[in-house]
Amino acid sequence: MGVFFSASYVLAFVPFAETIRIVLVTSLPWLLLRLVGHFREVDAKVMTATKVLPIGFAIWNLVLGDTGPFGGLKAISQAYIGVMFALVAILMAREAHRSVGVRARRLIFASCGTATFALASSAFIGFLIKAGDFRRIWYPFEVCFDTATIICYFFAFSPPRGLTTRWRRAEQNAHIAETAEREPEERGARAADDLIDGANRCIGGALTFVAMRPDAEDGSVSIVASTQRALIGRAIGTHDALLARVLTTGVAELSRPLACEPEVAAVCASSGVAVLAAPIVAGPRTWGVVAVVHRRGALFPDDDLSALAQLARHAATSLDHAALVVERRERARQVSERRLRELESRVGLMLDSITDYAMLVLDGDGIVAAWHLGAQHVFGHSREQIARQSGAALFDMTSEEFLTWLADARASGVAEREGVCRRFDGQTFVGATTIRPLVPEPDAPSGFAVVTRDVTERRNLEERLRQGQKMQAIGQLAGGVAHDFNNLLTAVLGYSDWLVQDLAGDPRVDQVIEIQRAAERAADLTRRLLAFSRRQMVQAVVIDVVPLIASLLPMLQRLIGESITIADVMSPSTSCVMGDRSQLEQVVLNLVLNARDALPRGGQITIRTADVWCDRVTSSLGLSGPHVLLEVSDTGVGMDAETRRRAFEPFFTTKPVGRGTGLGLSTVYGIVQQMGGDAEIISEPGRGATFRLYFPQASPAARAAAPPAPGPSPIATGEFVLLVEDDEMLRPFLIQVLQGNGYRVLAAENSDKALSLVESLNEPIDLVISDVIMPGRTGPELVAELLRSRPGLPALYISGHAEGLLPPVPAQTLPMHLLQKPFSSTDLLTKVREILAAA
Repeated sequence: MGVFFSASYVLAFVPFAETIRIVLVTSLPWLLLRLVGHFREVDAKVMTATKVLPIGFAIWNLVLGDTGPFGGLKAISQAYIGVMFALVAILMAREAHRSVGVRARRLIFASCGTATFALASSAFIGFLIKAGDFRRIWYPFEVCFDTATIICYFFAFSPPRGLTTRWRRAEQNAHIAETAEREPEERGARAADDLIDGANRCIGGALTFVAMRPDAEDGSVSIVASTQRALIGRAIGTHDALLARVLTTGVAELSRPLACEPEVAAVCASSGVAVLAAPIVAGPRTWGVVAVVHRRGALFPDDDLSALAQLARHAATSLDHAALVVERRERARQVSERRLRELESRVGLMLDSITDYAMLVLDGDGIVAAWHLGAQHVFGHSREQIARQSGAALFDMTSEEFLTWLADARASGVAEREGVCRRFDGQTFVGATTIRPLVPEPDAPSGFAVVTRDVTERRNLEERLRQGQKMQAIGQLAGGVAHDFNNLLTAVLGYSDWLVQDLAGDPRVDQVIEIQRAAERAADLTRRLLAFSRRQMVQAVVIDVVPLIASLLPMLQRLIGESITIADVMSPSTSCVMGDRSQLEQVVLNLVLNARDALPRGGQITIRTADVWCDRVTSSLGLSGPHVLLEVSDTGVGMDAETRRRAFEPFFTTKPVGRGTGLGLSTVYGIVQQMGGDAEIISEPGRGATFRLYFPQASPAARAAAPPAPGPSPIATGEFVLLVEDDEMLRPFLIQVLQGNGYRVLAAENSDKALSLVESLNEPIDLVISDVIMPGRTGPELVAELLRSRPGLPALYISGHAEGLLPPVPAQTLPMHLLQKPFSSTDLLTKVREILAAA
């Protein structure tokens, strides 16, 4: 601008100088519009007009001089210059407002200089209108305006280096402050977009793009951000071109678009004539390159390159910081994941080693999210079969019931349930389940931890225990009742036996015989009660099961009738058992009669025996070791689950009232338990019933020690008998029976009385007959005391009490000769003669 003004003054002394001066001055708008064209498009018609008008003004000056129809050439040309300068000043101000940093400041100075010249032109027109000859007055003002214009253009197009440095530093601080509040990862993620935004604001340009190096080591880059969205994602190969050179050298360059790589050269050439490229580098790592394309070349090339390099370095720093933070966090995450995997592996191994409990995790909707080996063992589902399935089917619930259960667990913190659970194959079991909601965590989905245990066997054992305790209590009651009843029956049977003998030939003897029969039936009832309660006092002997049952078959066939057949599948090699022969016969008889009642239309009863080995682990009864199996099965009506459960209870029967006492099967159960065995029932409605009885096999030593059959009993010869019985009704009867049959009797009501009588007795005692349970010393304790002074003294124990109520006594004093109440006088005399004969 100053050059134009200086040239216009020099040309004042040259011919046609005024015309040339007018051309030079009026050409200034065209030059300024070309300057504006660096940062925005200028209409081509406007550019053409600004080229043609200076020539028109020159012709005007040559032809018409300074006069004309519009008030003179000077006024019109000056007005034209003022308007055009004002327009250019506005365009520069608007661009300065859109820009930041050094570029904005330089455009502001350029806009101010242009506006000053436009203002000077406007003032000149005013003076021209008001005063004819204004040169003398205007020159000082013109010099001031020109000076201000030159100063502004100086700071706009050639500012001092120190000033531009301060401008750049202020812009750098502002840019850093603008992004400082972001997290490092966010700054790194937005670095390319921030770089595009900063380049547009500080440098401008028709096209800006950022190409970054991926992790590949071939040196190629790809465009990750651009003002033209079509370029994003375009790969740029390794060529000996501008971008590769900037990446290699790390120095910003200004070049032509065709100097770029072939992948972007055509796009750059269509967008402008100059390309500024700066490396995105900070430290040893080069991240990529940023490029800005100008339409007409860089307006301030040095400042634009420095600003672009500065922005690129800041972006590289953000990327470095983000990469460092991400790397550290990634290392921490990997360490945490490794520890978590180790913990999950240990916990998983621990959980998978627990197979008795089903452990699983449900999400908030009740869908299975985690499934451990214990759950597969309990429920039978594999992980693949149950994955993403609802847990409702596992607990045999509907979806609504299951969601209600989960809601209760969420509300109360825990929910427990014991009920039916269903396996994969459809079978059910009793499961005890505890469900707890997972501890809520931020951004973590809700869920539930579920633990289920199969308690079917436990509940069955508890039921068996309760059943056993109930039957034990009933047995104790039955034993106590039978004890007192047996004393009464013994007296009834004994005295009635005497009456039969005394009333021989009397018609009333038949009535006494009926009394005996009633007493015998009552005695049989007490024996059944004691058999059920497992309280009978018996002398166990070795029993060969097969011959015993074979001897009963003809009688059993007559009892069950012709419509029912008995199948014998007994094994001849079946081992022997220890027990009472009559009790075992009673067991077989009761089972066969029970089977007969289950066959109202006839059928078949099968009796089977075999040697079996019981395993405590696999046996449902908890038996172990060698046993003899006695199995009685029928093809009858069968039993339901409730009937099977109560079959061995006393007084429980399915027969009509008055048709049975309900003691048949309970007697069987009591005898089997007393012999050390156990029983089970296998039956379903309509499919018959099978009773399996397990008896311990007799040991070889017991079989070898079996006593020989007793010989004929000799007649009494006045042996001396010590009788000890606490029952006031029974003692006189026993005395009369013994004395009436030739025995001498010394009677006492208790053990202490008997000992005092024996101390004053000088003659030997041949036999002691004592009740087992008495006030003070028991019968075995009395015998033990007598054996100290009278070694080898035989003893006969009589009792209606239960064996389980006997107090502990030394082994050598245990009763070897037993007589269970009630008994007749004949039973007593026979037993006494047997003992005395063996003594």
